[in-house]
Amino acid sequence: MRDESRLGEIGSRGRLQPSGFGAAARGLLVFARLGVVLLLPGTALGAQSVLDDYVAQGLRHNLGLRQQDLALRSSEAAVREARGAFLPSATVNARYTEVGGQTVDFGQFINPAYAALNGLLGTPAFPTDISVRLPLKQETSVRVAQPIFQPQVMAGYRTASALRDVSDATRRAAARDVIAGVRSSYLQHVKAVHLVEVRAATRALVEEHTRVVTALVSAGRATPDAVSRVRAELSEAKQREAEASQLVLATSQHFNLLIGRALTDSIVLVGAAELEPGALPPLGDVLAESSGREEVRAVSAARRAALAQQRAARGSFLPTVAVALDYGVQGNEYRFSRDADFTAVSVLASWSLFNGGRDASRVQQARLAADRLEIQGEEVELGSSFRSALRGSPRRSRLTPSVPQVNNSPPLRGRTNSCAAEPKKGLRPHWS
Repeated sequence: MRDESRLGEIGSRGRLQPSGFGAAARGLLVFARLGVVLLLPGTALGAQSVLDDYVAQGLRHNLGLRQQDLALRSSEAAVREARGAFLPSATVNARYTEVGGQTVDFGQFINPAYAALNGLLGTPAFPTDISVRLPLKQETSVRVAQPIFQPQVMAGYRTASALRDVSDATRRAAARDVIAGVRSSYLQHVKAVHLVEVRAATRALVEEHTRVVTALVSAGRATPDAVSRVRAELSEAKQREAEASQLVLATSQHFNLLIGRALTDSIVLVGAAELEPGALPPLGDVLAESSGREEVRAVSAARRAALAQQRAARGSFLPTVAVALDYGVQGNEYRFSRDADFTAVSVLASWSLFNGGRDASRVQQARLAADRLEIQGEEVELGSSFRSALRGSPRRSRLTPSVPQVNNSPPLRGRTNSCAAEPKKGLRPHWS
């Protein structure tokens, strides 16, 4: 009678009536409340500090986000490189040549003329031992060049700026995904921890049920087949509890992977009461704030880059003009004086008339890439409009039902969940 009063009514076939599942029902209500929380990207104010700390760790240490940071820095360096093409360039050029073999010496033409002049004057007024062999042995100069008209320079700068915007939008989208992933993974882990508690309570209840049924069969008040039935239920309850424990380990490792920590690090858990749906911000407001349209920005910037590349390819059909200033010394020996230096100002022009149709092919490729990105942008816009329509639909309110307050759930604040134990082999995750 003591067992019957504690567990509730037992039917003629040895099954417990619903009154015996009070503890398990309360645990299931906690599990259901956490399932509703998974639909919301926000958190309650009491749990906000814990989640904010984990989100900050994820933004600092997430490996994928760190790669996006490096890609953004690389694109910014490319913009600085493209901007530098507008400025003049200064180079130092030096050459030393040792000529051998049969070369033309202009002195053999000048020396006889100077000798004849000296004979007419009667004095050695002109040298007769001049040796001028081309090229001269050395030439050292400094060249300063400034582009005047080069369409590729402006197009290259526009391309680099657009690609920088693509990297920035991609990085922002990756950061948003990391924040959402950390929050979702944390709530998944809390849900798995509560699931273990529910499975443990269910297993304890079935064990007690098995003991009572065994006692009833021994007393002749139940049929023997009831023992086999409750033992099968006990085996299933233990299996589900082991699967829930394995799920805790898997969600813990996934969460630590997102924030860039060791897979076995412990996770601080917050109380279930602090994750109440009533304390969370409205779902529509949260989704509206998180819709930064980074994907739209990235596609738009990529299309601008394709158009800039198209203009750069078309610029190959135009001439280029630049101005260069050279200053240096040349001769058969190094002498730095006013009599040995030279200055040259040059206007450089170049115009490609034919190169096998490569420029036209580049223009076509850039145009096709721009058309493809335009279609991709329309697709992203339609997807964004569809999600906005879903957020504004009245049916969205069904995702946040009212859950009764459960005061008997054990508090979890201050607890840490260590996942150093290895999972049992042969088990697969079970969410139900």
